[in-house]
Amino acid sequence: MNTLYLVRHAKTRATWGEATDPGLDATGVSQAERTADELQRRLAPLALYTSPLRRCVETAQPLASLWQTPAQLLPQVAEVPSPPLSTAERAQWLAAGMQGTWRSCKPTRRRLAELFKVARDIAAYVAHSAERCRDLFALHCDQCGGWRSARSRPCD
Repeated sequence: MNTLYLVRHAKTRATWGEATDPGLDATGVSQAERTADELQRRLAPLALYTSPLRRCVETAQPLASLWQTPAQLLPQVAEVPSPPLSTAERAQWLAAGMQGTWRSCKPTRRRLAELFKVARDIAAYVAHSAERCRDLFALHCDQCGGWRSARSRPCD
């Protein structure tokens, strides 16, 4: 049985409207360390993959250290392709894009095709594996600090 574990990056020290590639703030560092500790407790070392963005690399780093394995960078999942804009203009562009469609963002066709291929590959892998491992996915609750099955209700 194949299992894919996805971990979203921890809390950043700036929003995408304030910085193009922010790292983690103190809370984010703590979140990354707690997540790494929990994953080490639950899993044997596995291959690690991360976006090359600072927030993602810094989130993966504690687990990479614990497992003594480097996190491999996947540039294909780096970021929404955006035109060259100032930080303030990029914030407006992204806010508008989040409300619309990919076409409204006007990314390059080649970059969009690359992103869709990566998304299709990941979706195919997840679809293939999901039936066998649906109950194995665990979600970390920032509210209570605990872990729960992906199928269970969130804590109150």
